Amino acid sequence: GDAQMCSRGDPRDVIVVAGGAGYVGSHTVKLLSSCAGRRVVVVDSLESGHSEALPDGVELVRLPLDDREALIVLFQKLRPVALIDFAAYLDVSESQACAEKYLRNNVANFTNLLLACAAGGT
Repeated sequence: GDAQMCSRGDPRDVIVVAGGAGYVGSHTVKLLSSCAGRRVVVVDSLESGHSEALPDGVELVRLPLDDREALIVLFQKLRPVALIDFAAYLDVSESQACAEKYLRNNVANFTNLLLACAAGGT
């Protein structure tokens, strides 16, 4: 449960939540940030997310996930212990009509996050 999740971890742990300013991501961020001693950093372009959805004290890095080099620099600085990714397009009808857009965002940008994780030691 929530208590178990909050009891683990080191106060120096950084958890990155990509797409954390969206509906589902922001609820996850609220839960994670309620755990004493954890640092939660949200990486979001705010294309469809909202900074107002984030609790006070949560760091927001406004960054498009197609900027691989900036992600790598950020992850090398933060050295996160975990990444949670909610940064995806969801509309099934649009995904069929605009497959390349969805491939870029949901696959290529996720690959950028994985490469940044590797560069940051995650």
